[in-house]
Amino acid sequence: MSFQTAIHNLPTISGYPQAQRYFNETRKPPRSKRWEEHQRPLHTTSATHYRIERRTTLQGSPEFYDLMLYGTSMVRYFQPEADGSSVVWLRNHNSTTSRQFLWRVANFSGHSVREAWDTTDQQEKRQPKRPVRIPLSTYVSSAFTADNGVTVPSSWSAVLTFKDNGLVLERSAHRPVYIKRTSKDATATRTEFMDKLKPYIDILLLSIPSVHAETKIKRDDGRAFKGIDYYPRNKVGDLLQWSNERLGDMSEPMFKVLQDIFAAVYKHAFGVWVQREVSWQDAHKYFHWSGSPIPEHMPMLSPDAVRSSFERYLRDNVCPIRKGDVPVDLGQFPESLPKTYYY
Repeated sequence: MSFQTAIHNLPTISGYPQAQRYFNETRKPPRSKRWEEHQRPLHTTSATHYRIERRTTLQGSPEFYDLMLYGTSMVRYFQPEADGSSVVWLRNHNSTTSRQFLWRVANFSGHSVREAWDTTDQQEKRQPKRPVRIPLSTYVSSAFTADNGVTVPSSWSAVLTFKDNGLVLERSAHRPVYIKRTSKDATATRTEFMDKLKPYIDILLLSIPSVHAETKIKRDDGRAFKGIDYYPRNKVGDLLQWSNERLGDMSEPMFKVLQDIFAAVYKHAFGVWVQREVSWQDAHKYFHWSGSPIPEHMPMLSPDAVRSSFERYLRDNVCPIRKGDVPVDLGQFPESLPKTYYY
């Protein structure tokens, strides 16, 4: 049985009462030496990597349950407090198995939505509950303390307190989550860099006919997730040093590096055109896995299209200042998350 199939067969344990009930109703495998008294299987007896463990503090209380994936506790449910609130610790990890386990067993994802209270005051004094996101960082080294004083322990992603079917924000915290913005200084530097290269780009665009004639296309060129060929990329460091030092005119060896990059970008851009415009049958007819010259009836790419691809590659891979040099904290428990964000 595959790992994925096994995970889909695991029980859902969404809180301390469910964890306690499952532990008490599941007996320790009697004839197996691989299980301790404080452990119970979440799957088969042989699947020791899926288990629930009952633990206590050094003082013997409060009791808590860990949902374990291999040797890592992914979820920790604490015994409810006297006021009826319950605390949950969550850990995320950048792996498919971890994400599936967290979702299947505890119903949490990397950015779950929960209804939340802003405070634990009496219900009639509260604001209405509102949906918030719970981003779970995969970078969980040292402890983190939020502005509300709640500390997320080392190696954990979030500490959550629930009461009356809602997340209590003033007693909960997660590790920071950011978006990246580009500063005005960085934008100015990037503009200056591209202005400096513009005369050389104009010269290279004149070489499109000869580059087109010398280009050999492979069947997989231009496919999704296939980037620029590696050969010229190992020369990018030399060009980067030239741009960092803000030297004068580009030397001949340095211009040769730029030519190599231009040829590789053209090859990739033409491969993308082939994937979009040429049928699968014709692509196999004209192009070999090891590379084939471009047939004469296929047109050259336009200078505007090549310029766009080339300048984009230079900005993203050669420019000494990258986009997104300023991290902007999204705060604790945002109501929405952008498509791209960072931990």
